[in-house]
Amino acid sequence: MSADCFKAVDFFFKLFGIWMDNSSRYKMAAYIVWDSFVFFLGCGFATLEAMMIRTSIKDLRLFFKVFGMFAGHQLALMKFVVMVRNFGKLSNLKTKLRSRCFRYDPFDLFDPEKMMSESARFCARFATFMFTAYGMVGVTAHVSALWRLDTEQHGKYFEGNSSCDDFIPYVFVNPFDDGSIRGCKNALLMMDICFYILSTYMAGYDAIFCCLIVCLDTQLQILSIATKNVRERLLTGSGLSEEYRMSHDNVSPDFEKRLYMEIRKCNRHLSFLLRYIFIFDAN
Repeated sequence: MSADCFKAVDFFFKLFGIWMDNSSRYKMAAYIVWDSFVFFLGCGFATLEAMMIRTSIKDLRLFFKVFGMFAGHQLALMKFVVMVRNFGKLSNLKTKLRSRCFRYDPFDLFDPEKMMSESARFCARFATFMFTAYGMVGVTAHVSALWRLDTEQHGKYFEGNSSCDDFIPYVFVNPFDDGSIRGCKNALLMMDICFYILSTYMAGYDAIFCCLIVCLDTQLQILSIATKNVRERLLTGSGLSEEYRMSHDNVSPDFEKRLYMEIRKCNRHLSFLLRYIFIFDAN
């Protein structure tokens, strides 16, 4: 089956550097170093949020706001850890699902290639939407806050009773000078970078597992139809007469053997799909 449900996901993973490449030892090492660096940046931002939780306990409204953000970002980090831990399983499953071992000839309205192509297009649109939607959260927050800051403040330091906390849309401990405009812009830039990291983790996790489910579901549908019309498909390509089609298959040992091999292929296909469904259900 030539259609690839994971083409778009792999593109975004390589674009954002959140997936390891085991094609060579050097690429693998480079990805490990990069992913570790980016992951610790995300953990550092989550630490700044955790520090803010301690200072916001007395204000319940602020506390729940900070805790909700902190919990969401912890979930993003956990999703990345899950992807890394299951890297081998995911890579193996994607390779198997891309294999042409379980290819079936089209018959009447049954077109496996078309079904897989439609699923691949859906996965591409879904992956694009997820990475765009998650990524725009940090971008829009940064742009709107920077616009307000440049519009209302014109000096090097905040005027009146204003502070950086009035312009930053999300609450965390600011490691920069929050009394200066430059320090506030640095905090906004740091927030944007860390949000980008965490958003790609969440989008990558959701996209890869959605594509896996869609691909497995499509192959189960293909297998179901292929099993139902196995005899008709083989007879159509055999050139046998209508009278023979009504007789017993054992009249032609060659056709009976082909039918047996096709049923075996369907059974192996089902065994493969169920094995991986049970593996991911257990995890």
